[in-house]
Amino acid sequence: RAKLAADAWCAAFVWPKVPGVPAVTHDLFVRLSRAEESVPQPLRDEIERLAEQYRFLHWHLAFPEVLTTTAGAGAGLDGGPGWSGGFDAVLGNPPWERIKLQEQEFFATRHPEIAQAQNAGARHRMIKELEESDPALYAAYMEALRRAEGESHLVRNSGRYPLCGRGDVNTYAVFAETKRTLIGRRGRVGTIVPSGIATDDTTKFFFQDLVESEGLVSLYSFENEEFIFPAVHHATKFCLLTLSGASIQCPSAQFVFFARQPVHLADRDRRFTLTAKDLALHNPNTHTCAVFRTRRDAEITRGINLRVPVLVRDGPPEENSWGLVIRRVFDMNRHDVLALCLDARDSSEPGMVRICEAKMFHQFDHRFGTYEGQTDSQSNQGKLPEATTAQHADPRYVTKSRLLVPQAEVDARLGGLWNRQWLLCWRDITSAVTSRTMIAAILPRVGTDFTVRVGFPACASPGEAC
Repeated sequence: RAKLAADAWCAAFVWPKVPGVPAVTHDLFVRLSRAEESVPQPLRDEIERLAEQYRFLHWHLAFPEVLTTTAGAGAGLDGGPGWSGGFDAVLGNPPWERIKLQEQEFFATRHPEIAQAQNAGARHRMIKELEESDPALYAAYMEALRRAEGESHLVRNSGRYPLCGRGDVNTYAVFAETKRTLIGRRGRVGTIVPSGIATDDTTKFFFQDLVESEGLVSLYSFENEEFIFPAVHHATKFCLLTLSGASIQCPSAQFVFFARQPVHLADRDRRFTLTAKDLALHNPNTHTCAVFRTRRDAEITRGINLRVPVLVRDGPPEENSWGLVIRRVFDMNRHDVLALCLDARDSSEPGMVRICEAKMFHQFDHRFGTYEGQTDSQSNQGKLPEATTAQHADPRYVTKSRLLVPQAEVDARLGGLWNRQWLLCWRDITSAVTSRTMIAAILPRVGTDFTVRVGFPACASPGEAC
């Protein structure tokens, strides 16, 4: 009876809702908890069918000798685990899959033309046409979509995964949170998960809770460049994550990043410790983990952050002592913006200035890349020819852009924000595997596209030079 009641609670999240057809309600769940005979047999049959299809697992019923139920048959089904006790050790390498139907993967073998559609809009039109051209495939797609939506609904809205059931949910995060709830007060979790468990926005609440509760023992992050796992892509980052039960507190956790072989974990220069205060110091807004290649890097960064205040601290209340405003000046995917622009290759009209893109500048270098002399191969890779040493030595050298925009339009968009002849800019996106995770430069007063962020500190008073 307890299993049927628990299955009914889970089935409510994936039950096909059809007008006029009974479904799981709270009243039915309560009745099942007391006497299954009070529920019609067709409903019990559907509950059992869904339990078999989705393979529901109720830990307190599967392992009653380990997890002691703290309430009745519905224990733990209101979001909390509903049990006491726990395992001494939980080990695993959970699946790393998004809880969302991947249309291209679904149709890759079933209907390659749909998988290879030019864009999402075209793909959705082709899927809709299947309703008449291939009803069986369309029905299979709708069933897979319904399954993914049901699983997502349970993970996000049941309350069972309050820390990881957020955003674009991945199964590895849900497994990690489950493992943590399964260990006893003196237990340990050892699991292999993507390194994003500590650095991604969707898992930041889980990681923050681990750190603040002093339940994080260690996080050793690897990159698969030397193929520890031969069948896995070389760029994959994974970590060995160790957690402790509530009775074993770890005020400071051990970290290693960018390891490529297990022997690197013994390298003292690579290993460093971080406390909850350290992590809050490094990333006060996101509460994600700062990534360092060496212990020395961690020490230097900590010293800087102790001396230098946060540029902008999210609120409420927001702390913004510089009065900094961050803007994108021109969005090149807007038709009204494109109508203002001219092709720099065949235009030399007066009053026009360059549109600078992120790949045209580098750290402290506003003349890094130029469209002049770009080859087809470079264009296909999204790269630009780099300015030579001789060109950098010439103060009159100016890089060539792809587009030009009226200077008057630039001035109009910067009016009220900035009155200097230079702009403080940084690249919108960079990668954690590059030498710098922020690339900034001072640019002339030109146009900038959506790949560039521009910072405007507040002026001391209206009309005064900034």
